[in-house]
Amino acid sequence: MRRVGTSACTDNTGGVSQVVTLNTAPTAPTSISGTTTICSGSSTTLTADGGGEGSGATYQWGTGSVGSNPISGNGASVTVSPNANTTYWVRRVGNSACANTTDGVSQAVTVIDVPEVDAITSPAAICVGEALDLTIPNVTYNGSAGSGIWQISETQNGSYTTFTNSNLQQGQDGYYIRYTATNDCGSTSNTGVPITVNHPNISISSSCDYVWRGGTSNWNIPSNWYEYNGGSYSVASSLPSEAKNYYIAIGGSGSCLHDVQQAYMNADATVNNIEIASGAELHIQENVTLRLAGSIINNGTFVADNSSIIELNGANDQTLSSAMEFGNITFAQVANNKKIIAPHGITVNGTATFTQGTVIGDMNFGSNASASGATLNSYVDGAVTKDFGSSDFTFPTGSNGVLGSVTVPATRATGSATIRFNKSTADGGFTTEEGYPRWWNYNDMCDDGNNRLHHVSNTEYWDISSSADLSNVTLSSVATSDVHFNNTVENAYDASDIKVAAYYGGCWKNIGGTASVDPYEEVAHSIITMTDVVIPRDPNRSAEGVIITLGSKNDNTVLPIELVSFTATCDGRSALVEWTTATEKNNDYFSLERSDDAVNFTEIARVAGAGNSIEPLDYSYTDYGIHGGDNYYRLVQVDYDGTRTTSEIIVANCIESEVDEPEVQAYPNPFSGELTLVLDNFDNRAATIEVYDMLGKLIYTEKASAPQNSYETILNLSNLPPAAYTVRVSTTDFVINKNVVKN
Repeated sequence: MRRVGTSACTDNTGGVSQVVTLNTAPTAPTSISGTTTICSGSSTTLTADGGGEGSGATYQWGTGSVGSNPISGNGASVTVSPNANTTYWVRRVGNSACANTTDGVSQAVTVIDVPEVDAITSPAAICVGEALDLTIPNVTYNGSAGSGIWQISETQNGSYTTFTNSNLQQGQDGYYIRYTATNDCGSTSNTGVPITVNHPNISISSSCDYVWRGGTSNWNIPSNWYEYNGGSYSVASSLPSEAKNYYIAIGGSGSCLHDVQQAYMNADATVNNIEIASGAELHIQENVTLRLAGSIINNGTFVADNSSIIELNGANDQTLSSAMEFGNITFAQVANNKKIIAPHGITVNGTATFTQGTVIGDMNFGSNASASGATLNSYVDGAVTKDFGSSDFTFPTGSNGVLGSVTVPATRATGSATIRFNKSTADGGFTTEEGYPRWWNYNDMCDDGNNRLHHVSNTEYWDISSSADLSNVTLSSVATSDVHFNNTVENAYDASDIKVAAYYGGCWKNIGGTASVDPYEEVAHSIITMTDVVIPRDPNRSAEGVIITLGSKNDNTVLPIELVSFTATCDGRSALVEWTTATEKNNDYFSLERSDDAVNFTEIARVAGAGNSIEPLDYSYTDYGIHGGDNYYRLVQVDYDGTRTTSEIIVANCIESEVDEPEVQAYPNPFSGELTLVLDNFDNRAATIEVYDMLGKLIYTEKASAPQNSYETILNLSNLPPAAYTVRVSTTDFVINKNVVKN
């Protein structure tokens, strides 16, 4: 600023200057930014946004309503750590003459706590496969949303994992369960409590793979089964295609099994063993195939529809523990020489198909049932009963490697028959000791003139019981070796010589038949087929039936052969070894061997054989090399070509006795009318004397009250028909049998 004159002579003065400051008023912030939701114990930085600085203006922060409860800090940002939900405000304050204070803005900060969870109690015990009944406990989230889960652990303070009911499939006690609540600031769990998962309360073997749970009656629904591994259970998710072991039980209180006792198999199944508990049931539905590799242990009920198929295809012996009834059954074991053991019998209403496997037990066939395919590898070693229908029926009977089938034509349309086939090496022999007449004794053949038989087979026979005579029957005997006829000389047999023999009235009767024989050199086994056979009932043996076998009219045909007897007895100083052959073929010699331990044998004698013979021959050897105790013997029969066959082992105990052994003598033998018995060394023992015929029927008895050292009696048996008989003398300490023959 300066002064200026107004006249002509007025000069302008020098000037001075001054700065003028313009103060501006601050403008209010528009918002507060920063994290507005925090966890308890945390902090957040709030920043005032928008507004003007003004002249020397500062920020003012506080809580609550604007202007109240100021807090430290005059910058645009402030860091706070609230312990609870808090509202923060900020405004601008000027510091010049014209300054003023602006309005403030507010922002709420939310503080979240970790959830609080109430305690829980143990849920009720469950069974394997059931769901726990769980109630979610009360959870406090302090206004903040969150979520919760159930967790499970094997120890109370161990590591917990998320729980689902599938965690309980193992069925082990000792689990703990807890509830865990979670929000953005963390999680809280209550203390784990124990849970109990019960096992099925049944008695079970460790070999069972699947146990019937029985939610419904459908076998093929996996959840109806428990999988069992020998220690724990789980609900099955699927059923296997391979053979496993199945156990069918019934439910009840505390059993952990549903109370559904019937299992219905309505689709094909492959199993190993099946065990049915008492009260439980297994039903095989129509057109269903059950492939069974193992056994059926049936203590309950087994029902198979007549259209169902049971296939027994095991690699080992299979057992049917109870009487079983099937619609159709196939014997198809995968290994040779294995057995289906059926001690209580099998009933078939459909078709029995024989492929491989021998049935050890009886089989019953209904009137509409049939049998097919019986071979040397598959037949019934037991009694076969058939109610006759409108079709031919072949009885698939056999024993010990011989198929002895019998075909009855449809003309026998009424009644029934039971047929059993026997082979001596399996069934004890066809000898007088068994109750049948000696096959080689000419006097045991019925006197039918030119039809009289010379001998019959002693090693295989049929026992036939029928409600009526059987006409036009076909018999077929198939053996695994050449035992049917003598074939040392080509064509040495004569088919017209072979007939069917039936035992009637104490003798073997020729009942005819037409024979055909397959030569051994042409087939792998010998076959004798008899056709046009009429088998009448034996009126004297109607309850048991009639015994039939193969017979020969002359000595050209050697029928099945056996070593009849092999014994060894001691007198304290030596052992007498005796054996009898029924027939011999190519027999060079016998080698008699002795052993001290039944393991290591030494040859002690060679006895020449007869070569070829169809007559019974007796052999003996006295062994003076015995020792005190058990002496074991066996026979080795050697053919001309060097083939060796070893007998069973017998034993003689050669401890010298101070007392003579009791003995019975019977003479004459054969006798005509009277038979003298002498009882020696009975030492005053009371004895019973009995006479039995060859069918085991008691026909004579008397008492000997106190026989002295030697007792003699004469039995008058003149009323008996010519036949073989057994005299039995018995005391309370021993029994002595003597075989006698009446002419």
